[in-house]
Amino acid sequence: MPELTKKIPVSLKECCKGVAYPSLYVLLVVLFLSIWHIQVTQHFSPKAFAFYSILAGVSLVYGRIFLKLFPSLFTNHAGLTVQFLCGYFALNTLGFEMSFITKFTMTGNILFLCGCGIVSAVLFRPKREASKNEQPDYLPEILCLLLSGCAATLWCVDALNPIVINDHFITFQTWTDSFFHAREIGIFSKAHGLGTISDVQMSGAPATIYHYASYVIPAAMASFTHTGAYEIFESFYLPFGILLTGLAAFCLTSSIWGAWPGIAGTAALILLPDAYQQGFQNKIMSYNFLQQANPGGLYGVALIAMAWMFLLDGCKTGKITSLFLGYAIGIISVSYKAQLFVANAFLIMIYPCIFFKGLKAKRRFIAGILLVALFICIVNLSQHSSAIPTLRLDGSGSKHYARTLLASYDKAAFRYFFYHELTGLNPVLFDMSMACMVMISSFGLWIVALTLFFNLQGKDTHVAARWFPIFVIVNYLIMSVGLAVDEKKIGMPEELLHRPVVWAYFAVVAWTGAAGFAFLAGKAVFKHTYVRILCGLLLFFGLLIPTFLAHNIQTMPSWPGYGHYELFNSYPKGLVKASLYIGKHSNADDIVQDSENDSRLVLTALAERQDFATYNDSGLQLRTPEGLPERVKDLEGFKKMTDEQDVIKFATKNHISWYLLEPNSGAAWPEELIEKSVFNSGGYRVYHFPL
Repeated sequence: MPELTKKIPVSLKECCKGVAYPSLYVLLVVLFLSIWHIQVTQHFSPKAFAFYSILAGVSLVYGRIFLKLFPSLFTNHAGLTVQFLCGYFALNTLGFEMSFITKFTMTGNILFLCGCGIVSAVLFRPKREASKNEQPDYLPEILCLLLSGCAATLWCVDALNPIVINDHFITFQTWTDSFFHAREIGIFSKAHGLGTISDVQMSGAPATIYHYASYVIPAAMASFTHTGAYEIFESFYLPFGILLTGLAAFCLTSSIWGAWPGIAGTAALILLPDAYQQGFQNKIMSYNFLQQANPGGLYGVALIAMAWMFLLDGCKTGKITSLFLGYAIGIISVSYKAQLFVANAFLIMIYPCIFFKGLKAKRRFIAGILLVALFICIVNLSQHSSAIPTLRLDGSGSKHYARTLLASYDKAAFRYFFYHELTGLNPVLFDMSMACMVMISSFGLWIVALTLFFNLQGKDTHVAARWFPIFVIVNYLIMSVGLAVDEKKIGMPEELLHRPVVWAYFAVVAWTGAAGFAFLAGKAVFKHTYVRILCGLLLFFGLLIPTFLAHNIQTMPSWPGYGHYELFNSYPKGLVKASLYIGKHSNADDIVQDSENDSRLVLTALAERQDFATYNDSGLQLRTPEGLPERVKDLEGFKKMTDEQDVIKFATKNHISWYLLEPNSGAAWPEELIEKSVFNSGGYRVYHFPL
């Protein structure tokens, strides 16, 4: 009996230890998410707090289940972080897949999956796996989460303070694409399966193929808490994506060198300046700008990093399961950021043929030939689809891309230097010079650091991990210089040449930061207390870097009219108020229309209602759905109608419930109809046509 009473406190203490760190991890995630939500919405929401708590806890649960399914693969030091990342993407991806087969809302799908996760946590409680002397060190993981959350908060200072109100205008401190992303979140939040989703440009048109998966949990959050889609974009979608990249950098690099080098990899990525901020003056190559202007890249990069974590582990250990898991995650990434999937597809496919442990040379060669042939066949077959951009490695896109880059330098000195270097060269020398310009503009001084620490790596670093950033850079440069521009007008012509820069930068910087720390640690530098204190101080003061660099991060000084938010993302108060009025007083399935065709997607994003037709001139270059030009032409005739009954008949026929008439549209409607608006602010009149 005395022995039993002694064991009870010990068991209780061990149980508390087992729960304490995961609970602290969840609490910190919820704390950051709640702070961002309060900052944007200016109030505390119990529903938001509850949703975030369930999301963070269930992500760890799903991650735990994932680890249990593949216990032999997780030998690195990133336990909680790997759990959280794997769990979040598992939950989000399952929710996305459920939208194909169910008619539930996104909230219903996610809450159902959360319920399954909670039941699993109760029924299958984990057993203690480590002895008293083998307790994992959770401090680096907690520090990584704190670092990533603080950095995300600082980098998003504009987005978390999104609106500046002047006398007659409201300025949104984000890139213009933010309305597109907010609209997609709004669409998903009200959808009952993917079959009910329309093209953002035109009601009734089926949604085009796009990387929609990253919108699933934000949409569920918007629906569950009744928070505006634009507010969810600013308070969750963007900052949480930055946090995930910090965690992903930790997972990838700690799987190679251990937890503390993983912290260095995270710090290098999310604290230190990118090439543009170092002074290389080309903002369209800026990692921090691009990831905020196109935040889907944040989720794509994080998922691709997880794929490479398993792939490198498989190459090192010879575990086939790791390779297949890496392949599976790589394939899933196409639904998060298709351009990054394309940028990694060939390299992920061929990398094990070079570095897989224990494979004979003959088998490597045969496997390589077969995989290259398979890749070529898949690419050729894909080109028969109008939904897949041009994939042709003929070098024809390099001059177009060079013109784009040269036009985007802030200062004339860089522009003139590279223009002089590229002028009058034969094709081979042009491509080589172009590759140098791309590399310098993409990585800046990180290339110097990479070269240094690559050469200093010892035999302890597996050859697959050592050569990883080199292969990523070579693959990236071949795409940037060798691919043709897209001829199908699916997106920007140079998207596949340009967008992979965010993945290449992530891989190079995270690897270099971690490799540098690992090298210094191998020299026993960190055994000295004063060195550790110095590192802690450097980490703390490193947070000052985003503090100084984050303002106006989503602007483009080299483009006329895009140097300040007030120049390109400022709208009359009346337009914003009218859009919000429609959102508040309309039904979820109502169709709206702007007299100027909602060219910036402001009405459809803020009202969270489907446009009848929109003509977009914000640079997104979305494909035009069949029938859209005819609708736009009919809408011009709609404004010129002079009979009230004809106006009502047109609106009823086309199911337009709400019409926003802008003051400069010059509508020819009879005066008595114009005065029948249900809302009027600053000359922006709203009309409701009951159907």
